[in-house]
Amino acid sequence: MSSISRGSESELIYLQRSSPRAFNLRYSEMLSRRKRSITGKKIAKFAEVNIKPSKARRIIRRYHFLNNKKRIICIRLGVDTEQQNDDPQQKITKTFNSTDMEKLLLKVQDLSRDQLYQCLEYIEAEITSQGGLEEYQRASRIGQSNARGGDSSKLLVSWLRELNYDREKPMTALEIGALDCENCISTCGLFNPVTRIDLNESNNSRGILRQDFMDRPIPTNDNSRFHLISCSLVLNFVPTPIQRGQMLKRFNQFLKGPKLLFLVLPLPCINNSRYMDQTYLVQMMAHLGYDLLKHHESKKLYYSLFTQRRQPVSSTFTTKKILHDGPKMNNFCIAL
Repeated sequence: MSSISRGSESELIYLQRSSPRAFNLRYSEMLSRRKRSITGKKIAKFAEVNIKPSKARRIIRRYHFLNNKKRIICIRLGVDTEQQNDDPQQKITKTFNSTDMEKLLLKVQDLSRDQLYQCLEYIEAEITSQGGLEEYQRASRIGQSNARGGDSSKLLVSWLRELNYDREKPMTALEIGALDCENCISTCGLFNPVTRIDLNESNNSRGILRQDFMDRPIPTNDNSRFHLISCSLVLNFVPTPIQRGQMLKRFNQFLKGPKLLFLVLPLPCINNSRYMDQTYLVQMMAHLGYDLLKHHESKKLYYSLFTQRRQPVSSTFTTKKILHDGPKMNNFCIAL
């Protein structure tokens, strides 16, 4: 603690004796204010630790897997996904046998309440130890970085220019799940301003507002609406089919002409799901008034650009319908 003032050092000594948790929080806060590292080098603003793409993909897959299991467990227990730690019945488990716990996670529909609580704590412990939402989003930022060719908005901008949407007066855009202020949608010159929102509060300092789209106030006039909404790798992260449908239906209230929607999903959501494929997605979007302008499949992602030209009609897409079946297919689904 040599770089910390004497008064602050006394405060830390007191906290260390009285409250180790408060000590850790205060010490981290003090260190974060330092302008230079212990070697004297300037600390780069928003420095990003580099990780391999394969590791980034593993982090993302694992985080999705754990959150899906957490959602199922919370439904079975009847507890809120954000408040389950306050439930008095939850047991505290100091150590876990990871092999046994992983087996339990694969059969959560058949577990007792005690086993479900144990799985829930195991999931929370792993998510916390691995850095939680912030680490997941760090992996996502690296996966979508320009340096690695992962910026999905490059294709969007290319399509818009091909379709002659490069107007003299820039359009407005809402980017949901934004991870970067220097991606193509932000620098292409077609949009001004670009409003960026995301669930992670650490992105506030990056020019990205911490906000859940489903909590964003409904616009009362066109000044608060957008010509385009970008929703890249967000819909697949929404927990339930009904909530995904609610999100799709809500887009309409935030759009103004030409009412463009850029939607990106993991390719397996489209080509390896029992309940979804491209034809079904296009039909569903048509019920919401959208026409498909462009689509593309890469090795891992499905890209699509829609425009809304009609008012939504009564939907028949309210229940799951098996379109394909197979032992290794996933259950991704959207219900309107």
